[in-house]
Amino acid sequence: MSATSHLGKVLKIFYSYARPDKKLRDELAKHLSGLQRQGLIAGWYDGEIIAGSERDTELKKYLKLSDIILLLISPDFVASDYCYCTEMDQALERHKRGEAYVIPILLRPTALKGLPFAFLQLLPPNGKPVTRSKDKDAAFLKITEALRNVIDEIGAKLPSEPAPPGRTQAASSYWKVPYPRNDFFIGRDSVLEQLHTTFLARKTGVVVQTLNGLGGIGKTQIALEYVYRYTQTYQAIFWVAADPQGDLLADFVSIAQFLQLPEKDEPDQGIIVEAIKQWFQQHEGWLLLFDNVEDITAVNAFRPSAGQGHILITTRAQATGTIATPCEVEPMDLQEGAQFLLRRAKRLPADLPLEQVENQERIAAGEISQLFGGHPLALDQAGAYVEETGQHLADYLDLYQHRHAALLSHRGDTSTDHPESVMMTFSLALESVERTRSDAAELLRFCAFLHPDALPEELLTAGALSFEPRHQRIAHDPFELNAALSVLRKYSLIKRNPATKTVSVHRLVQEVLKNSMEQEQQRQRAESVVRTLGRAFPDGEPASWPICQRYLPHARIGIQLLEFWQMRFVEAVQLLNRVGYYLYKRAEYVEAQLHFEHALKLLAEEEEPLLTAQILSNLGVVQLLLAHYPQAELSLKRALRLREQQLEPTHVELAQNLNELAGVYHNQGQLSRAEPLYQQALTIQEQALGMEDPATVRTLSNLALLNYSQKKYAEAEVVNKRVLAIREKQLGAKHVDTGRSLLNLAYVYYRQQRYTEADPLFRRALAIYQEAYGPEHPQTMIALNGLGLLYTALKRYDEAESLFQQILTRWEEAYGPQYPRIAGVLNAQATISLHKELPDEAESLLRRALQIWEQKSWLEELDFIASFKQTARVYERQEKYVQAEALYKLVITLLQRDRGEAHQEVATAQEEYTSFLHRRRGNSTNEDSNTG
Repeated sequence: MSATSHLGKVLKIFYSYARPDKKLRDELAKHLSGLQRQGLIAGWYDGEIIAGSERDTELKKYLKLSDIILLLISPDFVASDYCYCTEMDQALERHKRGEAYVIPILLRPTALKGLPFAFLQLLPPNGKPVTRSKDKDAAFLKITEALRNVIDEIGAKLPSEPAPPGRTQAASSYWKVPYPRNDFFIGRDSVLEQLHTTFLARKTGVVVQTLNGLGGIGKTQIALEYVYRYTQTYQAIFWVAADPQGDLLADFVSIAQFLQLPEKDEPDQGIIVEAIKQWFQQHEGWLLLFDNVEDITAVNAFRPSAGQGHILITTRAQATGTIATPCEVEPMDLQEGAQFLLRRAKRLPADLPLEQVENQERIAAGEISQLFGGHPLALDQAGAYVEETGQHLADYLDLYQHRHAALLSHRGDTSTDHPESVMMTFSLALESVERTRSDAAELLRFCAFLHPDALPEELLTAGALSFEPRHQRIAHDPFELNAALSVLRKYSLIKRNPATKTVSVHRLVQEVLKNSMEQEQQRQRAESVVRTLGRAFPDGEPASWPICQRYLPHARIGIQLLEFWQMRFVEAVQLLNRVGYYLYKRAEYVEAQLHFEHALKLLAEEEEPLLTAQILSNLGVVQLLLAHYPQAELSLKRALRLREQQLEPTHVELAQNLNELAGVYHNQGQLSRAEPLYQQALTIQEQALGMEDPATVRTLSNLALLNYSQKKYAEAEVVNKRVLAIREKQLGAKHVDTGRSLLNLAYVYYRQQRYTEADPLFRRALAIYQEAYGPEHPQTMIALNGLGLLYTALKRYDEAESLFQQILTRWEEAYGPQYPRIAGVLNAQATISLHKELPDEAESLLRRALQIWEQKSWLEELDFIASFKQTARVYERQEKYVQAEALYKLVITLLQRDRGEAHQEVATAQEEYTSFLHRRRGNSTNEDSNTG
């Protein structure tokens, strides 16, 4: 056990160092370990961040909290932007404000003149770099001694803790604490400091605080650490056990025996209680701790009405009223939880940093910490099990997947401070809730089958409609809902966020709740959740996106439930279809496709033909966007057949279906098959909906795109302008459909080389998409692609290249390296390479583009043939005739396959190849003449 610091606090040390100096940093840490064992310092550096933490955020947090910052100076430190510009700048600012001490330590020879820390005292004291010292241990010893002097200097400046007159700061004279200090306790510094600061803020009277939180969250251990860490603050410390297994009154009156009060043997315990309260009122500098209080109002009977001291209460109750100031205990963060688990499992000695554990164990510790949501009791239980069995943490993880109920119930033989297991702790709390208010328990069971975080309250009330009648009152009456939630908050089984109108449940509470149910009970509640989600999830149109995003984590859990329990009712299909449609609108095409396909498997086509057609239509559109053209055609044709069987020939759903099927043919370059379908859809919509209905305008916009693909740019311009005018009037200047019209018209202007007119339209469309969809949506990328083409035409090659690389990276990450639109980007990059006279690079890009596009679609739209011709000419200019000839031949082959043997373009290409051969022979003759 570490000794307690004479400062009354442990000073936090932050090591700022460059990676190449890690071994020297480790040597320094060993020399400072003596100060750490004395309880004077706690060291921290970024090696203690484990997988899953946000590195920069963690570094800045610890840098901000540190009392002493050691700058480990070397050439690598000065060269590191992060060390020099980020960590050092922040450190020096804190030093100037008097918030921390900054000490530069010269590890290796470094040019120091003019560096911003030159005004600080450099260590080692002789100014000689550690690596230049004959005895490095001696150099580190000098640094340690100098650092000890700084610690003493800080101690002299710290304000003294309040103590009664005539009494020095020493260990408490009256000590009634039943537990030793926990050697495995780590972290929680911010909570401990908050408690201490709040207690010291009031100089008079009795100050009462609570540590409140879920059972097993570490309230008692934090209280215990507070007692030991700040023992010098108090003359007397008394611990009263108030848990259900104990007797608050009996434990409190035992204080009279401890103090040897005259009233200690009175038969009337009320007299003893008053005598103890009288003692507190007559003394100062005491701490009275009530541990595990169920009913916080019960403490009032034992609270002194006057005097000067502190009362700390640990409780699961979140509402403390006017009795106390609450301090909520959160779960451990990922790093704290992993470190605690490793120490509890005896895999990490207290004096060693986290990096000393082998990588596999460290990763597994992080995964277990995350799995248990940072719950200390669960982590302690896991650590005890691993210690008892001697297995690896990774093996514990595997075992938990199959035997989680048994492991959550297993407390082990060595645990005395909290004998109940996680399973027992939560089960007892649920029993208390059930006795108090059964509808609250039912509501918690419903929550067990949703995502643990941010459960919308309106989803809970919707779910309550499926409860048995006596529990449905919480669905209709906000007062009853509040009452039920209050009961759950009494045991910290939920957390409520009034700002977002959501509640959260710890994932282990969910796990225990589910394990307490029979299989059939689990299935029934899971079905209730899926039915609720299927009815509640919105339609996925942009106006509903905030609600969709709010429900999405819970909907994904619902989809897992319907898969596991093999549910086949209509609400399950609706949930899959609606979630899929929302994800399609947000360009999450792959996941959307999976949900649509799953929904179709659950449907009997003959029972729900129109719902089947709707899902097939949605699936077909997603397949089209993923360039799965044969599958898209099959899905949309099947949807069309079902609708033709069920609907009138002039029904607008048929028009939508025709429009989508036309899009499949259009994207494959089968323009003659696409055009009549667009026209048929337009006729139906004009008759049924009118000329300016959004659906009619959408088809009109598609016809303008067809004109563009047919290179009828004048016609495309006219129709696009008409569509744009309608959309700006109906939808406004910033609607995404308006953005689509702006983009279509901009591409027309680009093709007509009207660049000054195209530029502002591309930019307007881009701004609309970025605001509506974000920077990585496909429509945003298409707008960026247009700007890139424009910059290329304007010979702004570097700007264009940057945009194309951004688009390429996004599409490869989102849809894989064979996504068809990637071919267009590669073609554009090849054009830039040709302008830079880099034909080898251009050919490589074009051949990759050709390989993608040959698998998916047609050549004409992306001008591959023109690009290959241009590459051949550049090779020819550079007299690389073999490469040039190969590309001229490739152009002929592609045209013959794509246009047919008799097409005029084939004849033109053959003429160009013949001309090339003549030029090549001519050049060879000239070379021979010159040589002769």
